[in-house]
Amino acid sequence: MPHSISHTYALGQLYLMRVSIALLSYDHGIIRQVVDVLSEILRANQKSDFMAEAMEISAFLNDFVDKFHHKKEEAYLFPIASLKVPELATTLPELVSDHAKARELLDAMNDSMGEKADWGAFSASASSLIAHMTAHINKEELSVFGKIEEALNREEDRGLIQAMNEFAN
Repeated sequence: MPHSISHTYALGQLYLMRVSIALLSYDHGIIRQVVDVLSEILRANQKSDFMAEAMEISAFLNDFVDKFHHKKEEAYLFPIASLKVPELATTLPELVSDHAKARELLDAMNDSMGEKADWGAFSASASSLIAHMTAHINKEELSVFGKIEEALNREEDRGLIQAMNEFAN
């Protein structure tokens, strides 16, 4: 079996998973877990008990999601997808716009923490961010990633992996 492809079965068909897409999906899993913790903080509704954790989550979301994950998608995945999957011509710009919206929501959440802590504003912005990120990830994974995987060949997949690894280092 080739090194860069894993085989899975979906609906009784052999399905080739491209490693570049799998790695981005793994990122999504990490993001989901962090967003779930943020959701639990909101459920607890006790700012004094969890503001330190919320600040750590915010820093993670800023660094990992915005500066790392979204950049990999925008700089590497989306450009090749726009060439290989013309039917995503309107969807890819929407995803980039979603990334900008996530940045705005994260900024609003950050503005409500620290010395100017405002639990109401924090809760509202964090709730919006959670809903936005959940919908965005679902959109990518359910409507976009599969189409890109089908269109990429092994060499393109390897090229994406190499570019993303170089970016990460």
